[in-house]
Amino acid sequence: QPSHEWSQKDPLTDFDINARGTLVLLEATRKYCPRAIFVHTSTDKVYGENMQRHVLENGTRFTHYETFDENTGLDMAMRSMFGCSKTAADIYVQEYGYYFGLRTACFRCGCITGHRHKGAEEHGFLAYLAKCIREGITYNIFGYKGKQVRDQIHAYDLVNAMYYFIQYPGIAKVYNMGGGEDRSVSIIEAVDLIEAETGKKAIVNYVDEPRKGDRIWDVHDVSKFKNDYPEWEYEFSLSDIIKDICKES
Repeated sequence: QPSHEWSQKDPLTDFDINARGTLVLLEATRKYCPRAIFVHTSTDKVYGENMQRHVLENGTRFTHYETFDENTGLDMAMRSMFGCSKTAADIYVQEYGYYFGLRTACFRCGCITGHRHKGAEEHGFLAYLAKCIREGITYNIFGYKGKQVRDQIHAYDLVNAMYYFIQYPGIAKVYNMGGGEDRSVSIIEAVDLIEAETGKKAIVNYVDEPRKGDRIWDVHDVSKFKNDYPEWEYEFSLSDIIKDICKES
Protein backbone atom coordinates (compact mmCIF):
# COMPACT_ATOMS: atom_id res chain seq x y z
CA GLN A 1 0.00 0.00 0.00
CA PRO A 2 2.03 2.98 -1.27
CA SER A 3 -0.16 6.04 -0.68
CA HIS A 4 0.23 8.53 2.17
CA GLU A 5 -3.19 10.04 1.58
CA TRP A 6 -5.00 6.70 1.39
CA SER A 7 -3.36 5.47 4.60
CA GLN A 8 -4.92 8.34 6.55
CA LYS A 9 -8.39 7.20 5.48
CA ASP A 10 -7.96 3.55 6.47
CA PRO A 11 -4.91 3.10 8.74
CA LEU A 12 -5.99 -0.38 9.89
CA THR A 13 -6.02 -1.78 6.36
CA ASP A 14 -2.78 0.06 5.60
CA PHE A 15 -1.22 -1.63 8.65
CA ASP A 16 -2.59 -5.06 7.70
CA ILE A 17 -1.09 -4.82 4.22
CA ASN A 18 2.29 -3.24 4.94
CA ALA A 19 3.15 -4.38 8.47
CA ARG A 20 1.16 -7.52 9.25
CA GLY A 21 1.46 -8.77 5.67
CA THR A 22 5.25 -8.52 5.89
CA LEU A 23 5.26 -10.26 9.26
CA VAL A 24 3.17 -13.13 7.88
CA LEU A 25 5.71 -13.62 5.10
CA LEU A 26 8.64 -13.45 7.52
CA GLU A 27 7.08 -16.04 9.80
CA ALA A 28 6.31 -18.34 6.86
CA THR A 29 9.95 -18.01 5.76
CA ARG A 30 11.24 -18.78 9.25
CA LYS A 31 9.02 -21.86 9.64
CA TYR A 32 9.11 -23.38 6.20
CA CYS A 33 12.06 -22.01 4.23
CA PRO A 34 14.66 -20.56 6.62
CA ARG A 35 17.47 -20.71 4.06
CA ALA A 36 15.55 -18.46 1.67
CA ILE A 37 16.76 -14.90 1.09
CA PHE A 38 14.22 -12.29 2.15
CA VAL A 39 14.41 -8.95 0.34
CA HIS A 40 12.02 -6.26 1.54
CA THR A 41 11.15 -3.20 -0.52
CA SER A 42 11.04 -0.61 2.23
CA THR A 43 10.92 3.17 1.80
CA ASP A 44 12.79 6.28 2.84
CA LYS A 45 9.52 7.37 4.47
CA VAL A 46 10.66 5.42 7.53
CA TYR A 47 12.85 8.48 8.26
CA GLY A 48 9.90 10.86 8.14
CA GLU A 49 10.73 14.48 8.81
CA ASN A 50 14.28 13.56 9.84
CA MET A 51 15.02 13.88 6.13
CA GLN A 52 14.15 17.58 6.20
CA ARG A 53 17.11 19.89 5.59
CA HIS A 54 17.78 23.61 5.25
CA VAL A 55 18.14 24.17 1.53
CA LEU A 56 19.23 26.80 -0.96
CA GLU A 57 16.94 27.98 -3.74
CA ASN A 58 17.97 28.65 -7.31
CA GLY A 59 16.07 29.15 -10.55
CA THR A 60 14.65 25.66 -11.01
CA ARG A 61 15.21 23.75 -7.77
CA PHE A 62 16.15 23.66 -4.14
CA THR A 63 19.61 22.31 -3.45
CA HIS A 64 21.54 20.84 -0.56
CA TYR A 65 25.02 19.41 -0.30
CA GLU A 66 24.24 16.45 1.92
CA THR A 67 22.56 13.27 0.75
CA PHE A 68 20.77 10.91 3.14
CA ASP A 69 22.50 7.78 4.39
CA GLU A 70 21.35 4.88 6.56
CA ASN A 71 22.32 6.68 9.77
CA THR A 72 19.40 9.08 9.38
CA GLY A 73 17.29 8.70 12.53
CA LEU A 74 13.91 6.99 12.73
CA ASP A 75 12.71 8.56 15.99
CA MET A 76 10.85 11.77 16.86
CA ALA A 77 9.61 12.49 13.34
CA MET A 78 6.21 12.73 11.68
CA ARG A 79 5.96 10.26 8.81
CA SER A 80 2.25 9.55 7.96
CA MET A 81 0.32 6.36 8.65
CA PHE A 82 1.92 4.81 5.58
CA GLY A 83 5.35 5.67 6.96
CA CYS A 84 4.44 4.07 10.30
CA SER A 85 3.30 0.78 8.76
CA LYS A 86 6.40 0.63 6.56
CA THR A 87 8.65 1.39 9.54
CA ALA A 88 7.09 -1.48 11.50
CA ALA A 89 7.69 -3.83 8.56
CA ASP A 90 11.26 -2.57 8.14
CA ILE A 91 12.11 -3.20 11.80
CA TYR A 92 10.55 -6.69 11.71
CA VAL A 93 12.62 -7.60 8.64
CA GLN A 94 15.77 -6.55 10.45
CA GLU A 95 14.79 -8.36 13.66
CA TYR A 96 14.12 -11.65 11.87
CA GLY A 97 17.69 -11.34 10.65
CA TYR A 98 19.20 -10.44 14.02
CA TYR A 99 17.09 -12.78 16.17
CA PHE A 100 16.50 -15.78 13.91
CA GLY A 101 19.50 -15.47 11.60
CA LEU A 102 17.45 -15.12 8.42
CA ARG A 103 19.22 -13.58 5.47
CA THR A 104 17.21 -10.38 5.13
CA ALA A 105 17.63 -6.97 3.55
CA CYS A 106 15.63 -3.74 3.62
CA PHE A 107 16.00 -1.55 0.56
CA ARG A 108 14.86 1.90 1.65
CA CYS A 109 13.83 3.34 -1.69
CA GLY A 110 12.96 6.79 -2.84
CA CYS A 111 11.12 7.30 -6.13
CA ILE A 112 10.99 4.06 -8.13
CA THR A 113 9.81 4.46 -11.70
CA GLY A 114 9.90 3.04 -15.21
CA HIS A 115 7.78 2.46 -18.28
CA ARG A 116 5.15 0.27 -16.54
CA HIS A 117 4.82 2.55 -13.52
CA LYS A 118 1.17 3.36 -12.93
CA GLY A 119 1.79 6.71 -11.25
CA ALA A 120 -1.05 8.51 -9.49
CA GLU A 121 -1.43 12.00 -8.03
CA GLU A 122 -0.84 10.63 -4.52
CA HIS A 123 2.47 8.91 -5.38
CA GLY A 124 4.83 8.27 -8.27
CA PHE A 125 5.00 11.89 -9.43
CA LEU A 126 7.26 11.43 -12.47
CA ALA A 127 5.18 8.73 -14.17
CA TYR A 128 1.97 10.56 -13.31
CA LEU A 129 3.37 13.82 -14.66
CA ALA A 130 4.29 12.09 -17.93
CA LYS A 131 0.78 10.64 -18.15
CA CYS A 132 -0.79 14.06 -17.55
CA ILE A 133 1.31 15.74 -20.24
CA ARG A 134 0.68 12.96 -22.77
CA GLU A 135 -3.08 12.94 -22.15
CA GLY A 136 -3.73 16.64 -21.52
CA ILE A 137 -4.66 16.19 -17.85
CA THR A 138 -4.13 19.08 -15.43
CA TYR A 139 -1.20 18.41 -13.10
CA ASN A 140 -1.37 19.96 -9.61
CA ILE A 141 1.88 21.20 -8.08
CA PHE A 142 1.58 21.48 -4.30
CA GLY A 143 3.80 24.13 -2.73
CA TYR A 144 7.49 25.03 -2.90
CA LYS A 145 7.02 26.65 -6.35
CA GLY A 146 7.49 23.22 -7.93
CA LYS A 147 11.18 23.31 -6.98
CA GLN A 148 11.05 20.32 -4.61
CA VAL A 149 13.59 17.67 -5.67
CA ARG A 150 13.42 13.85 -5.79
CA ASP A 151 16.00 11.44 -7.11
CA GLN A 152 14.65 8.74 -9.41
CA ILE A 153 15.69 5.11 -9.75
CA HIS A 154 14.51 2.90 -12.58
CA ALA A 155 12.86 -0.34 -11.47
CA TYR A 156 15.46 -2.29 -13.48
CA ASP A 157 18.32 -0.80 -11.45
CA LEU A 158 16.54 -1.51 -8.16
CA VAL A 159 15.80 -5.13 -9.05
CA ASN A 160 19.37 -5.55 -10.31
CA ALA A 161 20.64 -4.32 -6.93
CA MET A 162 18.42 -6.90 -5.24
CA TYR A 163 19.85 -9.54 -7.58
CA TYR A 164 23.37 -8.70 -6.41
CA PHE A 165 22.29 -9.03 -2.79
CA ILE A 166 20.68 -12.40 -3.50
CA GLN A 167 23.94 -13.70 -4.97
CA TYR A 168 25.92 -12.64 -1.88
CA PRO A 169 23.38 -12.15 0.93
CA GLY A 170 23.96 -10.82 4.41
CA ILE A 171 21.90 -10.77 7.59
CA ALA A 172 19.69 -7.84 8.59
CA LYS A 173 21.16 -5.52 5.99
CA VAL A 174 19.75 -2.03 5.40
CA TYR A 175 20.44 -0.06 2.23
CA ASN A 176 19.23 3.30 1.03
CA MET A 177 18.44 2.96 -2.65
CA GLY A 178 17.73 5.89 -4.93
CA GLY A 179 19.06 7.58 -8.02
CA GLY A 180 21.50 9.91 -6.30
CA GLU A 181 22.32 13.44 -7.39
CA ASP A 182 22.77 12.50 -11.07
CA ARG A 183 19.15 11.30 -11.27
CA SER A 184 17.60 14.04 -9.17
CA VAL A 185 15.01 16.36 -10.66
CA SER A 186 12.58 19.04 -9.48
CA ILE A 187 8.97 19.09 -10.62
CA ILE A 188 9.42 22.10 -12.87
CA GLU A 189 12.60 20.60 -14.34
CA ALA A 190 10.69 17.36 -14.99
CA VAL A 191 7.93 19.33 -16.74
CA ASP A 192 10.49 20.82 -19.15
CA LEU A 193 12.13 17.44 -19.80
CA ILE A 194 8.85 15.63 -20.47
CA GLU A 195 7.53 18.45 -22.65
CA ALA A 196 10.71 18.23 -24.74
CA GLU A 197 10.44 14.42 -25.01
CA THR A 198 6.73 14.31 -25.87
CA GLY A 199 6.39 17.52 -27.84
CA LYS A 200 3.31 18.38 -25.75
CA LYS A 201 2.68 21.23 -23.30
CA ALA A 202 1.85 20.59 -19.66
CA ILE A 203 -1.32 21.95 -18.11
CA VAL A 204 -0.22 22.96 -14.62
CA ASN A 205 -2.16 24.22 -11.61
CA TYR A 206 -0.12 25.66 -8.72
CA VAL A 207 -1.42 25.10 -5.19
CA ASP A 208 0.35 27.34 -2.68
CA GLU A 209 0.10 25.01 0.30
CA PRO A 210 2.44 22.00 0.28
CA ARG A 211 1.24 18.58 1.25
CA LYS A 212 1.59 17.69 4.92
CA GLY A 213 4.97 16.07 5.54
CA ASP A 214 6.17 16.68 1.98
CA ARG A 215 9.91 17.08 1.59
CA ILE A 216 11.66 19.89 -0.19
CA TRP A 217 14.76 17.88 -1.04
CA ASP A 218 15.11 14.10 -1.13
CA VAL A 219 18.32 12.66 -2.59
CA HIS A 220 19.91 9.41 -1.45
CA ASP A 221 23.42 8.31 -0.61
CA VAL A 222 23.81 4.77 -2.02
CA SER A 223 27.52 4.46 -1.20
CA LYS A 224 26.93 1.75 1.42
CA PHE A 225 25.42 -0.59 -1.17
CA LYS A 226 28.07 0.34 -3.74
CA ASN A 227 30.82 -0.42 -1.23
CA ASP A 228 29.30 -3.84 -0.48
CA TYR A 229 28.55 -4.61 -4.14
CA PRO A 230 31.06 -2.64 -6.25
CA GLU A 231 30.14 -4.44 -9.50
CA TRP A 232 26.61 -3.00 -9.42
CA GLU A 233 26.10 0.07 -11.60
CA TYR A 234 23.14 2.10 -12.80
CA GLU A 235 21.91 1.22 -16.28
CA PHE A 236 19.39 4.08 -16.57
CA SER A 237 20.37 7.76 -16.50
CA LEU A 238 17.77 10.45 -15.81
CA SER A 239 17.49 11.00 -19.56
CA ASP A 240 16.92 7.26 -20.09
CA ILE A 241 14.22 7.27 -17.42
CA ILE A 242 12.42 10.22 -19.02
CA LYS A 243 12.47 8.53 -22.42
CA ASP A 244 11.20 5.26 -20.92
CA ILE A 245 8.24 6.74 -19.04
CA CYS A 246 7.21 8.87 -22.03
CA LYS A 247 6.67 5.86 -24.30
CA GLU A 248 3.08 5.57 -25.47
CA SER A 249 2.86 1.80 -25.06
